[in-house]
Amino acid sequence: MTMAAQDETADSQALVAALQDRLRKALAELDACRKHLDADQLAEQCLSSELKDHADVLEPVANFASGKSLDPTIPALEHSLKEELSMAKALLMLSNVSLSMDLESSSAEEVSAPEVVRLKGNPRLIQLLITLRQKVALLKQQYLLLRGDMLYLKHEMNVCKNWVQQSVRTALQSQF
Repeated sequence: MTMAAQDETADSQALVAALQDRLRKALAELDACRKHLDADQLAEQCLSSELKDHADVLEPVANFASGKSLDPTIPALEHSLKEELSMAKALLMLSNVSLSMDLESSSAEEVSAPEVVRLKGNPRLIQLLITLRQKVALLKQQYLLLRGDMLYLKHEMNVCKNWVQQSVRTALQSQF
């Protein structure tokens, strides 16, 4: 390695170390500030001030480059994030598919859909996703009904308000 490359590497590592130190201090300051917040304000905060939640940034550069991790929870976290992403993809996919299915019979001949979508994974989770999708569809229908009721109620309240105003005007005019 040339002298310039060594200097550049040393400068980069020094910069990374300085930034990591600055992040540690900022997280400590954030944690100190949060101790003065009440419970409602604290619930609104979404950034964690715990060092373990930022281990991927605070690890030495050599560990990051080699793929090694100081925090053993990172692979588990990565697995859970991949699983959540998979669930989100499945929900998005299910939102664009209309389902007519009979979970009791597994005959593929009875399916009349022109396109077959195969879902791989835990059958229980897939059934829960389908149930969730059905509940969301039901909630959307209930929302539309409630919205219609509210619009009707708003109209009736305006009619009632106009009737009361007209009655008051008529009563005031008849007195004078």
